[in-house]
Amino acid sequence: MEGDTLLSWTIALAGKGGTGKTTLAVCLIRYLVEERRCVDDEEFAEAVTVGQILPGPVAVDAATHLGHLLRGVAGAIVTTVCILLPAAVLIVVLSPLYFAHGRTPLLVGGLRGAGAVVVAVVASALVRLGRPVFTHAAGAVIAVASALLVIAGWVQPSVVLLGAGLLGALFLRPPAVGLDGGAPPASREKQP
Repeated sequence: MEGDTLLSWTIALAGKGGTGKTTLAVCLIRYLVEERRCVDDEEFAEAVTVGQILPGPVAVDAATHLGHLLRGVAGAIVTTVCILLPAAVLIVVLSPLYFAHGRTPLLVGGLRGAGAVVVAVVASALVRLGRPVFTHAAGAVIAVASALLVIAGWVQPSVVLLGAGLLGALFLRPPAVGLDGGAPPASREKQP
């Protein structure tokens, strides 16, 4: 898989592992980070952070960011279309079936069983996304404190995200490169 087709196949893997946003994230981590080594853990975690900040589904935003990182604007467009199209087709095809048969005991039980797997997938994504965060003591403290604040309901998640971003800017920034702080490139083309 060379060039832009790599992005198409990567995003199509979402259908291989499921269509949920967490499942998509896990598929992308496994494929882009572990198998293809197109991006590293830190770049992937950054894409998820960007996805959290932007409006819309996190997985779509993160994958669009990775598409842009790897192939520029064309990569972002291809990535976004490849993520949204399979889900849209599945909704159109499966919704009538669910509305006609969604309350049968067999299907209700199956959905409950699938819900248990979602917990495992979320835990897997948490461990994988946490790798670059927990390499720094400050990152671990920010992550644990943020989780406690959100779980306890003391602070709105958007406020926690803003506060964690400010703390990260203070305590987790990489060393400056050059006199202007080394602005990151708009995109880079990584060949497999």
